[in-house]
Amino acid sequence: MFGLRRAVADDSSRIWEVRRQAIQVGCREYYSQEDIRRWASAPLYAEFPAMVELTEFYVIADAERIAAFGNLDLSKSEIGAMFVHPDFQGSGLGRRILSTLEEIAVKPGLSSLSLVATLNAEPFYAAAGFLPRECTKWKHPLGFELDCVPMYKTWAR
Repeated sequence: MFGLRRAVADDSSRIWEVRRQAIQVGCREYYSQEDIRRWASAPLYAEFPAMVELTEFYVIADAERIAAFGNLDLSKSEIGAMFVHPDFQGSGLGRRILSTLEEIAVKPGLSSLSLVATLNAEPFYAAAGFLPRECTKWKHPLGFELDCVPMYKTWAR
């Protein structure tokens, strides 16, 4: 049975695999094959395990598998990444992670969150109350660019 828990550095390689598979399946109708190949094949970077430990990073997992994950950087009021494994897309796990991150953001008194959505994820975030800004290019650390939509959400404190 899947449960929500705080991620730990040892989850990093399984998180990265969920990311890879979600990009390959969920983004293929929105980005070129070449962009998906470069993006999905990016290696796990050395600082990732520390980022998992230092940010509000959550997974929905069972003993063997991570089904979804997301992280929140409280210092930036920013959702850094959220991905759902293709086998579980549309099952509500993304919404569960997002709700958890929003609840965490309210505790220290944040009144807004921002994120950069991939084109395929924009409708998901819009349905959760995030508002789009103008489409822009996101530059991957490996040098290629992807069309993305900066989004934000505010709420009363």
